Amino acid sequence: MRKSGNSVIGTLLIVGVCLIILQACSGNSDDSIKPSAVKPYITVHPTSTDYVTGDTIAALKVTATISNSDKLSYQWFEVDTFTNSGGSEISNATDSTFTPAITQGTKHYYVKVTSSSSESSKTASKISNPARIRFLSAAEAEPSTSINVSNDAAQYVRGFGGMSNAFDNIGPSGIARYIELKDINTLFDQEDGLGMNILRISLWPYPLEQVLSGEVFPVMGNQNYYDLVKRVNSLGGYVLASPWTAPADFKTNESLSAGGHLKREYYGIYANYLRNFCQTMANNGAPIYAISIQNEPNLVVGYDGMEWTEAEHRDFMRDHGNFTRKSPAVKAWGGGKEQSHVRIMMGEPHNPTDIWYGAAMDLVLNDEGALANADIAAYHTYGGIGNKNIVTRNGRLTTAGVETWMTEYNLNSGAENLYFQDSTWDFVWPFIEYAQHVIVNNNSNGFVWWYLKRFYGIIGEGAYGTINGAPLPRGYALSHFAKYATDTVRLEASLQNHPSSSNVRISAYQRKTNKTTPAELQVMTNEDSISLVVYNQRILAGASTDIKINLPDGFTASNAFGIISDNNQKHAPVLVILAKDGKSATFNLPVNTIISVKFVK
Repeated sequence: MRKSGNSVIGTLLIVGVCLIILQACSGNSDDSIKPSAVKPYITVHPTSTDYVTGDTIAALKVTATISNSDKLSYQWFEVDTFTNSGGSEISNATDSTFTPAITQGTKHYYVKVTSSSSESSKTASKISNPARIRFLSAAEAEPSTSINVSNDAAQYVRGFGGMSNAFDNIGPSGIARYIELKDINTLFDQEDGLGMNILRISLWPYPLEQVLSGEVFPVMGNQNYYDLVKRVNSLGGYVLASPWTAPADFKTNESLSAGGHLKREYYGIYANYLRNFCQTMANNGAPIYAISIQNEPNLVVGYDGMEWTEAEHRDFMRDHGNFTRKSPAVKAWGGGKEQSHVRIMMGEPHNPTDIWYGAAMDLVLNDEGALANADIAAYHTYGGIGNKNIVTRNGRLTTAGVETWMTEYNLNSGAENLYFQDSTWDFVWPFIEYAQHVIVNNNSNGFVWWYLKRFYGIIGEGAYGTINGAPLPRGYALSHFAKYATDTVRLEASLQNHPSSSNVRISAYQRKTNKTTPAELQVMTNEDSISLVVYNQRILAGASTDIKINLPDGFTASNAFGIISDNNQKHAPVLVILAKDGKSATFNLPVNTIISVKFVK
C-alpha cells in the first residue's frame, strides 16, 4: 500500500524517538536497570548483658547471611534507650563484632548490616535488635519465677500455615476473596513476612484447567495459581492439597454432595485422579509436598463431601496408597528442596476424639501394606482437640515414622455483628491456644489454620474492618511460632512459681548441628540454638512478671534475643538479659503479651 508523505515523516519520527529511548535505557551510566542488592538476613542479634563494676565486657556480635555473592558491611550505633532507631554512628565500629567502651552506667547499641550488589551500586540494609549493656554495683536478685528447659526431646515441628481461599466467601461485597502473589510474600517470607511455611489448597472435582479458566465453580479469578505455589516453594514452604469429594460418577450417590462413598471399583481410578493432580502441578513447575486422600471422611455435610468407613480407608491405603511412589514417582517439593515423592496424607477427620480417627489409624497401623504407604496422619479440631496419646495412638504413629498434622480449624464469633472483634488483639488468645495445644499437648508436627486470608485468619481481606493483605493480630501471634518453632525439635519445659500460671503458656524448641535422634535428623537447619514461645493471655490489667529462663544442662549460650507482640506493638525487640555464664537469661512478661526468645551457642 502506498503511504502519504505525512505518514512516512510520522513513522520516521516515531522510530527516532524509540531509538532515543532505547539508547537512554541501555546507557552504562543508568544503574536503575541493574540488579538490586539482596537484603541481609540477620540470624544472630547483639545480646543484652548485665555486668558488675570491675567485670570485663564481652564483645557484641551480629551474624548475617546473604543468598548471593553480595558483600556485607556493618555500622554500629549508640542510642539512649532500648530501641534500634535514632542512634549515633560509632566511629570505626564497622565489623560484625563491637566491644563497647563502657565501665559504668547503661548504654544501648544496635548495628546496621548492609549488602552491596556485586553487579551495581545498589545496597540493601537490615537493622538488628538493640542490646543493653548495664553496669551494676552488685548483682541483682534473681526472679522467683522461672522456666526450666530440659533436654527431654519430644517431636519434630515441621511448621505452621493455613488454607488458601477455596470457595466463595459470604460477606460484604468488594472484598478480596483470593490470595494474591503479594500475599504469599507477606505470609511466607521468613525474614520480612510472617514466616508461615504450610499452604493447604483445595483439590476440586474438575480438571484444574477448567477451574482456573473460570468454566466451573469456584471461579478463581486468579490466573497465577501455579505462581502462588511456586512462590511458596521458593520460600522453603510445603504445599498440601486436599480433596473435598471425588467426581460425582466415582461415588455411590452419583453426586458431588456428601452422602456417598467411593465406589469400590473406582479405587484405582481415584488413585490415578489424585496422582494426575500432583503430576499436573509438577508439570507446571509447581510441585506440591503432600496430598490428602479425603477431607473429613467421617462427616456427612451439607456441601461437597465423601465418606469413608474405617475399613474402606485402610483398604484404599493398602491397595492404592502408593500412587505417588510407584514408578515413575511424582516429583515433589518441600522445605526448599526436591523430595522423593509427593507425601500421602491419610483422611483428615473432623476431630481426633471421634471413634473414626482411632479406629482408622489402628487399622492402618495393624496392616503392613497400608502403613507402608502412609506418610502423614491428619485431623481437624472441630468438637474435640485430643491429646498426645489419642493423636499419636500412644506413640505408635510416631514410632512408625508417620507425622501428625492438624490441618483445619476455624474460630470466629459466629455472628456478623460480632465479626469485627475477631481481628482485635484480645481475641488472639482463643486462637493461639489451639496452636499451643496441637504442638505441645498433641505432639503434632504441623498446625494448619483454615483460611489464611480472612477477617478471622492471618491476613485481612477487607471485610469487617480488616485491610486487604495486611497482617492481623492472629497472624502476628502465630508468626511467633512460625519464626521460632519451625523446623525444630520441641523440648519439654516447665513453669515454676508464676503468680498467674493458669494464664501463661510456654514451649521450647531446639536445633542442633550434631543430630542423633530420629526427630533431630529431620531438622534441616544446622544450628545450635534453643527458642521459646511464652505468652500471658490474661487480658485484664495486672503486674508484669520477671522470669528467669534456665537452659538445659550442656547448653551454654553466647547470644540471646527476641521479639514481643501485644495490643500496641507487633514483633518489636524485647529485652532479654543473658547471664554472663550463658546458662540462663531473664526477661519481663506483661499480661496480654506474647514473647519469643532465641538462644544461640
